[in-house]
Amino acid sequence: MCCVRHKKGRRKHVTRYRLLYCLLLSIVGLQANATDLQYRLDVSYSEANPDYSAFENGDGASIYGEILANDAIFAFIRRADVKFRPSGPVDGGSVEYWDELGAGFKHPISDSFFILGNMSLQYLKKKDKNERGHGVQVGARYQPFESFGVNLYAGRIDVVIKDWTLRAEMDYRLTQHTYLVARLRDYADWDVTYYEFGAGIVF
Repeated sequence: MCCVRHKKGRRKHVTRYRLLYCLLLSIVGLQANATDLQYRLDVSYSEANPDYSAFENGDGASIYGEILANDAIFAFIRRADVKFRPSGPVDGGSVEYWDELGAGFKHPISDSFFILGNMSLQYLKKKDKNERGHGVQVGARYQPFESFGVNLYAGRIDVVIKDWTLRAEMDYRLTQHTYLVARLRDYADWDVTYYEFGAGIVF
């Protein structure tokens, strides 16, 4: 009976991965036919702060890339190359890196307010073991000026454990093709918060 349940669980995960891959491929196909494409790439100093004070902070680099089509749909990739030791239900061993690959939408409510959402595949290495899962986020963007905007997301991930996430982000356009970005990414039961500050290019 346990084996049957295990197989059913694995089938559900495989189905979710296939759906996410199909969504990514569909968005890439739409972007290929889009009339307006925008590319973003930024590199940030990233510090992982475990909630358990006995564990040291980890620091490293985070890379984020995005393709936005017709200011409406996007595909993104993120790599946080930061080593830290989580606590709580995932205690035991360090996380070497954490990657995301996903796709989402951006829907305008007004000239300065947008609804956001995305789905993602999650990959990480913990204690010499590669783990994978998925995530969903919903949020909003407030952009009072053309050069400045704030994003706020809440979400749910399922990688090793099911967990709630919160992400806040501010970006400031320095020139037509360069910007500064600050991010906070918090994971409730992974007991860790990432603090990031960096610069990027957009074209």
